Amino acid sequence: MFFTIFIIIQLSLCDWRLIYSNYYSESINSANDWDFKQNCSINQIQGSSIKQCGTNPLEFLRLKDDKTKLEKEFYYPHYQIRIITDVIFFRSLPGADSEFNIFLVDNFGSSQIHQRPYQENDLQTYEKVCSYSCGGGGGGGGCSNVDDQRVEIKTIVLTSIVHNTPNFNISYCFMYQDNDMRIGLRNFLIYVKPCHFSCLSCSESTELNCLTCYQGTPLGGKCLCDEANQYVQLLIGCTQECNRDYYLADSKQHCQFDPRIKSELSYFTSNSLTNVNLLPYQPWTFIPDPFYYRNQEMLISCSGIDLIGQFYNYEGIQLELGLNKALKFIRIRVSFYLNSWQTDSQLIITVDSFSRASILKTATNYTYSQSSLLYYNSISCLGLNYDLVRIETVLKTNSYNSIIRFQAVTGLQSETWAFRNVTIDYGLCQNNCTECETYSRCLICDSGYQLYRGTCVSSCPIHSILLTNGTCQDYEDLIEINI
Repeated sequence: MFFTIFIIIQLSLCDWRLIYSNYYSESINSANDWDFKQNCSINQIQGSSIKQCGTNPLEFLRLKDDKTKLEKEFYYPHYQIRIITDVIFFRSLPGADSEFNIFLVDNFGSSQIHQRPYQENDLQTYEKVCSYSCGGGGGGGGCSNVDDQRVEIKTIVLTSIVHNTPNFNISYCFMYQDNDMRIGLRNFLIYVKPCHFSCLSCSESTELNCLTCYQGTPLGGKCLCDEANQYVQLLIGCTQECNRDYYLADSKQHCQFDPRIKSELSYFTSNSLTNVNLLPYQPWTFIPDPFYYRNQEMLISCSGIDLIGQFYNYEGIQLELGLNKALKFIRIRVSFYLNSWQTDSQLIITVDSFSRASILKTATNYTYSQSSLLYYNSISCLGLNYDLVRIETVLKTNSYNSIIRFQAVTGLQSETWAFRNVTIDYGLCQNNCTECETYSRCLICDSGYQLYRGTCVSSCPIHSILLTNGTCQDYEDLIEINI
């Protein structure tokens, strides 16, 4: 009935990014993400209005005489906007122009990006597609001054709107000449041409076209982050760490979306570490040095912040994770406090004694193997000087019951270390997977998901069928089998 599907296919071939889509289903449950307002100049918020065509179950958002404006706020760094909406024009007065307008609003003002003046003769008669009589949806009191059969459905496509303010509002408003006039709205699609995600605003899509930055000012059109916030997160900007859920840092320190990784465990994150009647580090297990055995609580306080430690010599600590047959890699973030470390001393992080990362002390600094420095500071407490080193490492695992271990190799007994604020994120072979077949293919999916070509989907794609074993088989695979 509408042309939206064709337009989506066309846009998929371009560099547009869909940032909003809604109200394309036959029924509309809620319209709470948009504000209905009294009129085009008065922004008093009214209750939402959802109505149904009298000739079919199709629902739409309705604008009428006491709520003629619909508005929503968006945030996305961009340099162009494209707006697609299905608009239903119900009736108009003959001999007098009514108007339907679309405005783009930002902190610089309001711009009219679409205007349609229309009278009764301008409207087609599509009442069989969607009738909405003057007295209600399917019938009623009738119209006094307008033709009830004048109903027109139009897909409005506004392309390549040049705009680069990241916060903006889109508002739909109509100015009527008769109280029986109505506007229906459906199928909202908002696209942008996005900035490089290091830019707060931009003129083009590359990292050299930034106009403003989340932090500081552009240098040669490029936004740079400081050492304390070296990662770049989409819609956030410079940050110390990528979001734990669904994001992994790449080699350029950009936080890239990856649905396989999700936050799982956190330990020793509060300033005061109490564990009722248990040892403060449990469920972790202390690993004593076989030559310098000691049994201590392993809890110290540094400027009001509790740390697990101190550790001496070859002491370590480990955590055994629960059974997980879909786990393929683990991201660990941890803050270490290193005291009096000498050249060539190192702290080793291992997963299953197979994958390892390390922090190695050099004559002037530290080097990081299979790990990245997130934060560094020199602090003093208890009369001792510590190097606070927060690192991130992503390590593979080949075990269903993985074991994480922290252990140091030092040269002097005076060298000590402690730690706190551990986060552990699970990386699966595929999102929503229970058991893996290979490093990147799932074998068994979580409840509520079907297996499709090694991935887990909520429902089988349209070009596949659901088999009796609960998996989806692509028609292409069926053709290959038959050949």
